[in-house]
Amino acid sequence: MVRLSGAIVLAATLVATSANADSPILGPIVQQMDSSAPRFQSSECAAARDAANNYDEQIAGRLATGAMLGLAFGFLALPVAMSGDAQKAQQRNLMIVRLFTACGSEAMAKWVDASKLGDTSLVQGWMGQGYEVEEEWPQTLDWYGRAIKQDNPDAEVRLGKMYYDGRGVTQDYQHAASLFSASAGNNLPAGQYWLAQAYLTGNGVPQDNSKALEQLIPAAKHRNADAEMLLASFYEKGGLVPQSEVKAYFWYSHAALNGQPDAAAKRDAIGQNLPSDHLRDINRKVAECHKSDFKQCSF
Repeated sequence: MVRLSGAIVLAATLVATSANADSPILGPIVQQMDSSAPRFQSSECAAARDAANNYDEQIAGRLATGAMLGLAFGFLALPVAMSGDAQKAQQRNLMIVRLFTACGSEAMAKWVDASKLGDTSLVQGWMGQGYEVEEEWPQTLDWYGRAIKQDNPDAEVRLGKMYYDGRGVTQDYQHAASLFSASAGNNLPAGQYWLAQAYLTGNGVPQDNSKALEQLIPAAKHRNADAEMLLASFYEKGGLVPQSEVKAYFWYSHAALNGQPDAAAKRDAIGQNLPSDHLRDINRKVAECHKSDFKQCSF
């Protein structure tokens, strides 16, 4: 945690460096975070930090002024640098919100005034995530609810998972499936994946394997690693789809490319059963489909 004195130093540094066009704006925030915290080491935080670093590297143009939003519980300095370009300013502000919600600042979720950061559906969804991590359920429901009113598909699936698991709310499969359906209708792969799970299990909707596959396949083609992994397992075992080691290998390969930790080992185990010339052809198709996001895919 950053003490008050450290926060003042951080704030002064950020305001001072705002006049330098090449000064990093988001990097100093990351440096003040507790890198030993579990949330800091999460994949969500890693993605937020990468985005912040990329933004700092792309700064082009002088920042006119620096300002702070007061925070408590440690992170007492939240810089909101104001520039003449409103779009760039809002992008930076959204990244600040994302950093604090993804990487572990309780202060962000408790004190930031989202309306000053452009009270958009995206901000509202991130605020909901911050409260969900802290298990402050009324606030979580409030922020996800606001985001959902603006058709935020990520908030729909996150709230749906809460109802599906009974986490922070009374378990309600029907409401969960309704939220998954709304998210899938907004073409979010995670929503499609969870709606497929509902159809597979019959939780909240009538059990229907065909409808499950209708949701699972597009989710897999949009690089949802969980969907790719599940589809691969279906082809490996057979039943819901005709058994096919080739297709299992294909989908395990995509799941591995998209970060599913168990996929590579399963792919390699199946690959031992396939002729080498066949493997070369499949790997070529995997690369072709992955590179083109399935837009140029002969598989």
